[in-house]
Amino acid sequence: MCGLLVLPAQPFAQDLERFEGIIVYTGPGAGLSQFNIRVQEYTTDAEALKFLDLLRNEGWEELEDAFLREEKARFQISGQIGHNIAFARSFETETGRIVRFATARRTSMGEFWRNTPSREYAFAIIELRLDENDEGSGIVLAAAKLGIDKNGELDIESYGHPPFSITTVRVDR
Repeated sequence: MCGLLVLPAQPFAQDLERFEGIIVYTGPGAGLSQFNIRVQEYTTDAEALKFLDLLRNEGWEELEDAFLREEKARFQISGQIGHNIAFARSFETETGRIVRFATARRTSMGEFWRNTPSREYAFAIIELRLDENDEGSGIVLAAAKLGIDKNGELDIESYGHPPFSITTVRVDR
């Protein structure tokens, strides 16, 4: 374990894009936080299908493990340590584009040891909706449960509270 501390740090790949904005927290501890997301590469169609098949055939815990081994982007709230993002996709729309991010969320030791119901909500999801000027808004599901519904489609459920809002998003390239 100690050997890991002396290994040289891996240089971070050149960013393809950088998103910045403000997350609006609601409920207890309401407030605002600035964030940024640095994208090195987007998830390919083949990788996305692999993740979906893993969820469908092996379950959410295997998908969580796979997400912990991937890094397509980094998410950071100002003043905090960043989180890796395992899944990053961008889709063109008639008015701009939608960018979606998903990753395994950090669970507390208490959640893990007590195997609380929130433990199944092992993912964080971000969706940004951008106009033709690469400005916009979005949402954050801080704790989401992923599964496959009876029609074989991806099912996303948020844990106990509505999504957080994201405002004043802009893109730097």
